[in-house]
Amino acid sequence: MEQLNVFQEHGGVLYTKIGRATITFFGYQMAVQGGRLTIRPTSVEVDIAEEEERVLQNYMQPLEAKHLYSKARSAINEMFFLETNKTEKTFFLKKLKEEIGALINET
Repeated sequence: MEQLNVFQEHGGVLYTKIGRATITFFGYQMAVQGGRLTIRPTSVEVDIAEEEERVLQNYMQPLEAKHLYSKARSAINEMFFLETNKTEKTFFLKKLKEEIGALINET
């Protein structure tokens, strides 16, 4: 990692270039332990050649509801198991429940 940059105008989003990849993430999406950096990024962009693009085209898939369901479920579980104030977690989980209920009623 050559340099770590901060987008202040976007709430302190961090980004760095590693080789051909630009990785964008928030501070809470990284952990450092035993000389190893783990990032669960918001975005990863990799500069690729035309040949690489042709190969990747064979594996691309459209986004489906089941993928978003899986991501949402993971995020909710992560919130539930977060070691933070139980009242705050309960508040946000109830708020999500209400918002989901409202969305279901709209469809």
